[in-house]
Amino acid sequence: MTEPLQPPSPGSSPPSPSPPPGWQPIPLPVSVPRPASGGNAASPGDLSASSTADSPGRPLWQGVVAGVVLAGVVVAVLVAVGAMHFGSVDSSKAKVDTKAIVLPNGLGGFQDTVAASRAKGGSPANIAKLKARLDKVASLTADAYEQAYGGAAAAVRAYSDASLEHSATVIAVRASAPGLTDGVVQDAESLGLAVPYEAIGQFGDVSCTVHRQTTVPAGQTVDPNDAIYTFCERTGPGLTVVGTGSGFNGESGRKQITGLVDAAFDAVSKS
Repeated sequence: MTEPLQPPSPGSSPPSPSPPPGWQPIPLPVSVPRPASGGNAASPGDLSASSTADSPGRPLWQGVVAGVVLAGVVVAVLVAVGAMHFGSVDSSKAKVDTKAIVLPNGLGGFQDTVAASRAKGGSPANIAKLKARLDKVASLTADAYEQAYGGAAAAVRAYSDASLEHSATVIAVRASAPGLTDGVVQDAESLGLAVPYEAIGQFGDVSCTVHRQTTVPAGQTVDPNDAIYTFCERTGPGLTVVGTGSGFNGESGRKQITGLVDAAFDAVSKS
């Protein structure tokens, strides 16, 4: 039989209830220290002692994770405000070469198309129209290449031989480029051909698109003068030169356009 509860005596505190069997105190997080007696928050100097006392057996990895998260937040904030940056961003900007390019009046046996047309006896009116058209095309093309190459300097100039039978546009940009490709690679063997009728040829340092005027069945001799070269490219560290035009047929035409590209590459690389 239980004894009846006795009322507390005046001025005394009521008795604290006993905890149930098996009860354990829940450790407080380190970031929220338990208030000291009297309701006041623990001072910074008491933080470590309070954390240790309030978190018995707290695993070490929790503190490591918290530190990593905090460090990540700090880095993110610094990047956002511009106080921290990564080298890859600055290095990519540093590679953009904006030094102006001036293509010479003559290259590899070719001269400026306007000058060649004037020397051929073109009328002043026609020469003026030709120059205006070529200047506009050069400006539009240079702008397109500068945009495509992230702001690198580019220059464009039209060249012709003395007969005006071979004309080419030279494009130079102060940036390297991937190797030349031209769509789908043709499988000559499965097509029953001696060589593809469209392919990429490598001639020294210059790559060119090679178009065959006639298809050559497998087993037949390939005529080197049957090829047409309309687009050639040479690229290296910090410089790419393109030559594109008409009238460059066969071995002699190939040598003309690749020689023009090589001459332009050498001239710009020295400037």
